[in-house]
Amino acid sequence: FSTYSGVSVLRVNGTWQTYNTSNSGLTNDMVSSIAVDAVGNKWFGTQGSGVSVLRADGTWQTYNTSNSGLASNIVNAIAADAAGNKWVGTFYGVSVLRAGGTWQTYNTSNSGLASDGIGPIALDAAGTKWFGAWGVGVSVQWGATEYPIIDNRQWPSFSLYRASYDITSAIPKATYRVSLSNALDPD
Repeated sequence: FSTYSGVSVLRVNGTWQTYNTSNSGLTNDMVSSIAVDAVGNKWFGTQGSGVSVLRADGTWQTYNTSNSGLASNIVNAIAADAAGNKWVGTFYGVSVLRAGGTWQTYNTSNSGLASDGIGPIALDAAGTKWFGAWGVGVSVQWGATEYPIIDNRQWPSFSLYRASYDITSAIPKATYRVSLSNALDPD
């Protein structure tokens, strides 16, 4: 469990253990997010010190703006995908630590993200990445293309229309039938 006093773990035997800056390699007690990757490394996003990683071998590593390509030391979300990439949501976009060790940051100036302020991140079984965009909705990445879903209408192609209003949930990528009534204009 991530808390603003460190990380608390409920053990199988029913006891609790709390890790913080005084008894672990965490660099900040304000932990906002946790992800566990495929090899068992635990990734902790902090509110001011970047990312602390507890490696499966018991060693700690830190990623922050001074030693990596992380966009901000204030981390809102972390997710690990099946390819070994770590997706880190910040107020300055999404920073991705690729499986090969390189960093890349996506923001509104170089991608289709609806906002630089990224909240929750969800990855589905098909590899689609969903990014909660502070104040404007959701952005989604299918493959290498990012599609913003915000409160506007768009015709991405001749036969595809996309619009949103008050996004409250995400649905799987598929073919759906949509009925429309009381349209404001014939287009």
